[in-house]
Amino acid sequence: MKIFENIDIDKEANSIGFLIEEALEEKAYFAKSGQDTLYIKPTLRNSYGVITKENEITRYSVTLDVNYSLYNKNSKKIVLKNKVSATS
Repeated sequence: MKIFENIDIDKEANSIGFLIEEALEEKAYFAKSGQDTLYIKPTLRNSYGVITKENEITRYSVTLDVNYSLYNKNSKKIVLKNKVSATS
């Protein structure tokens, strides 16, 4: 999709950020040095875990929150800013 050809991706240096960047690049061609930057900041948090009397975990739920912003590299003006979440 041509819309992404002027956008490069920047992320927090962690494994989740790397995996999100990889998944986005599989879906569309992003520039290596575009005029705009999509910055992603993922956070993984534990929602809850259920532990039995035998100290076994029977259910475990995690939530991934991703704060992202799209900004112009030259002016540093934020064009778009939002947050998405997913629970598994």
